[in-house]
Amino acid sequence: MEKKEVQKKTIRTRAARLTIDCSTEQKKKIKMLAASKEMTITDFMLELVEEKYTWCPLGLSHIPNDETITSIEASERGEGIRSFNSIDDLLEDLGI
Repeated sequence: MEKKEVQKKTIRTRAARLTIDCSTEQKKKIKMLAASKEMTITDFMLELVEEKYTWCPLGLSHIPNDETITSIEASERGEGIRSFNSIDDLLEDLGI
């Protein structure tokens, strides 16, 4: 099965400014890494934060598999959606 690449959107508002204290050598490394990806330093650093934030310590993939994608698409079309009058009705339907 081919792994699907997930496009991440970077939405940024100027709500806060961050200053990082680092050595001149570290600054050069950050600039080179950002340039190698053709990114601004800001976008590069924010991408690193998002990658770390979404990283799973259990090593599990949070990329939906084909079955999950099919199910999501069906529910977005309104297919296979059930509603319940109470939590008890839901649990009964689930056999719990």
